[in-house]
Amino acid sequence: MNKNIILSGLLLASCTSLANASVFVGFDYLNTNPNANTTGNYNIGATTYNYKDGTDSSSSINYKLGYASNSFRITLNGGEKFSSSTTDYKSYGINFDYLFPEVEILTDEAFKAFVGLRYGMGSLKDDIAGDVDINEYGVQTGLIFINQSPYELEFGVSYTMYDGSQNFTNKSGTIQGNSFTNATGSLELKDSLSFYVGLNYKF
Repeated sequence: MNKNIILSGLLLASCTSLANASVFVGFDYLNTNPNANTTGNYNIGATTYNYKDGTDSSSSINYKLGYASNSFRITLNGGEKFSSSTTDYKSYGINFDYLFPEVEILTDEAFKAFVGLRYGMGSLKDDIAGDVDINEYGVQTGLIFINQSPYELEFGVSYTMYDGSQNFTNKSGTIQGNSFTNATGSLELKDSLSFYVGLNYKF
């Protein structure tokens, strides 16, 4: 008897959650500060330069498609994460977020806090190190502001760890319009911290 009551309660909760579920699309405007380890040097003409990757803090836009219920959401997202004059990094991944209960602000407005995990894959293109395949593992948290319209405003912060590195020896090529030779060294993308604001549209 007790088992049937518990199963009935779980089924009712699941149906209620699915009844209030929605598909959404949107975009995030983010500022990312990446961290990388580099070693080595290269020559331009007779001058030797220390190799330094171009993973500077930069802003970009990511696009997303997701599915959300009252208590969780799953989001597919991707786009450029950071770039500079010599480096470009794009990634695509999936986020799973737990949504806390709504907190009412005004009569028709509320917010939800969320916390979640991320897995993604990316491609780092560096003028000297070349192309590096990356795996991403991250966490995120933030707030979603909700009203009676289909639009949601979202603020968040994410921390991402990267698994990917590149060693190179006696490479030659072009960096910022200058030909380089004898490039030898390594690049390892470590982690990054991103702050973002997003806009979602619920169907």
